[in-house]
Amino acid sequence: MKFLPLICTGLWRKPLRTTLTFLTIVTAFILFGLLQGVSATFDQVVALSHLDRLFVLSRLNDNGDVPLPVGHLVRIREVPGIVHATPLGGLGGYYREPGNLVTVWAADPGSFFDVFSELKIPAEQAAAWRQNRASAIVGDGLAAKYGWKIGDRVPLRTGTPRRDGTSDWAFDIVGIFSKPNGPSFIDFSMRMVVQYAYVDEGRASDRGSVLVLVATTADPAAAPAVAAAIDRQFANSSDETETRSEKDYVANALAQLGNIKLFVTAIVLAVFFTLLFLTGNTVAQSVNERTSELAIMKSIGFSNLAVQGIVVGETLILCVSAAVLGLIAAALLYPSLEIIAPGVGVPLAPSVIAWGVIAAVALALTTALLPARRVGRMTITDALADR
Repeated sequence: MKFLPLICTGLWRKPLRTTLTFLTIVTAFILFGLLQGVSATFDQVVALSHLDRLFVLSRLNDNGDVPLPVGHLVRIREVPGIVHATPLGGLGGYYREPGNLVTVWAADPGSFFDVFSELKIPAEQAAAWRQNRASAIVGDGLAAKYGWKIGDRVPLRTGTPRRDGTSDWAFDIVGIFSKPNGPSFIDFSMRMVVQYAYVDEGRASDRGSVLVLVATTADPAAAPAVAAAIDRQFANSSDETETRSEKDYVANALAQLGNIKLFVTAIVLAVFFTLLFLTGNTVAQSVNERTSELAIMKSIGFSNLAVQGIVVGETLILCVSAAVLGLIAAALLYPSLEIIAPGVGVPLAPSVIAWGVIAAVALALTTALLPARRVGRMTITDALADR
């Protein structure tokens, strides 16, 4: 601590240069925090996905638009190891204005909360949903967005025509459920869920079909075997299935976005490679300009280690303080980004902040290594003679 005034003096010897370097490092670590945050969130989403939840799709469902007969549900429920199963159809539409998009799931009210057990809803509201065919339950985020409350009747204009020739649907809100904590591939809070039987009965086309069937197993370790058993049930039929665990389903969906880790790593390495040269140049210039001053410090009794420590200390304070400020800014910005990825609105992972601080220390030590070594090896006479 006794060298802190000397370190601070050295840092502010050229205020403009130090300020610009500081801001550059802050910006770099904001970028680091946001990009690594996305990558870390993706990892968390996959890690938190359920092994015991299976998604059954058509084997031809490359683009997510090939339906299955909802009758498959009966045979799936008979597969040993299956505990619960629900159809998961849907409607795409908007509320009042085209910009007010609403994603509507159509499910079996008797098994939906058994399959998606992490969702929370008061028992009386779940019961009201089961009893009213034209009712809906909504996520707390969607309810807050449009100011919906229990008892409201919500009209939706959709792309799914009804048997009466219109494309307008209306549902009575009877319950509001909350989303699970932590990152999730699906933002449950922004979903409306209605009864599949009501939608299927009322629509003009594709009756008796569903895009995905979701089931849960008694034992997560047995999920691969149960998935294979489901697919064997429908092998060589006109509607063959492909069953995946939620973890595999999510990993596959994220993979379709591209190799996010490689993309993020490439950008971060490019930024830090540039930052290494910029910071190293700043430290080298600062040492070169103070060669005689450092020699005088040696001549009055400062050891080589002490002088080198001052140089390293300056770099550490500059890099670490700027990095911490940048990471704090990234942590504040990250939940509000609403990135087009799972985990919207979740906090920045603590591991990202920890690795950011480690990277800042590594940056400081790397850039200070050569200048500090030069200071340690220089002789007082050569330095004072400017050789």
